[in-house]
Amino acid sequence: MSEFRDVSTSITLLERLGREETDQQAWADFVHRYGRQIYHWCGRWKLQQADAEDVTQNVLLRLHARLRTFRYDPGQSFRAYLKALTHYAWCDLLQGNRRPGAGSGDTAVLDRLQSVEARDDLMRRLDE
Repeated sequence: MSEFRDVSTSITLLERLGREETDQQAWADFVHRYGRQIYHWCGRWKLQQADAEDVTQNVLLRLHARLRTFRYDPGQSFRAYLKALTHYAWCDLLQGNRRPGAGSGDTAVLDRLQSVEARDDLMRRLDE
């Protein structure tokens, strides 16, 4: 069983983050407690380390704004909410990697790039 599943939701921590004044220690505690969980999910979804760190940071940034108005419902799962936000950020990352006009990387493209015409075109462009 994962070490993250054994930790229950800290209602008092969520309440501290919902206060008007900024509680830096509460935020540090939140990042320590839940940032590891977010990163863990990213690893399970086979993200590279740098991408997992980016997704974790994006989720934490989104949460920083949302937690001011967030009200914990004991009948709901905070971890499910957190995992859903993480999944959305993961999807955003994948969509961002699919840029318009990006190459497909398939064999036909590779064959075309290795052709004499492509090599000559590249050399001509580099000389210009």
